[in-house]
Amino acid sequence: MDQYEKAWPCLQKVSDMLRVCYPERWKKQMAVAAEADARIGNTVFSTVTVNWRFRSALHTDKGDYKEGMGCIFMHSTGGGGELLFPEYGLAVRMETGDVLFFN
Repeated sequence: MDQYEKAWPCLQKVSDMLRVCYPERWKKQMAVAAEADARIGNTVFSTVTVNWRFRSALHTDKGDYKEGMGCIFMHSTGGGGELLFPEYGLAVRMETGDVLFFN
């Protein structure tokens, strides 16, 4: 739990970036998050997935809040990685510190 709570400031920064980039979606997502039982700090997030030294399988975000935005951020000391969108034949290279919002 201590390690998880140490990540909250970083998650707060990503939530704040979402507010600046997509204010209307942030408002809607914040309203839903405020009612969630498992909200992460004062962010718009109720869940977080951490991949550490793991090449993950296909993840489709089924069940996500449709009015919100998906996001990923790279917090790494060992290089970057790629976020793949197979449906579109697209790969986005991500390096440490990168944040990507998508729908």
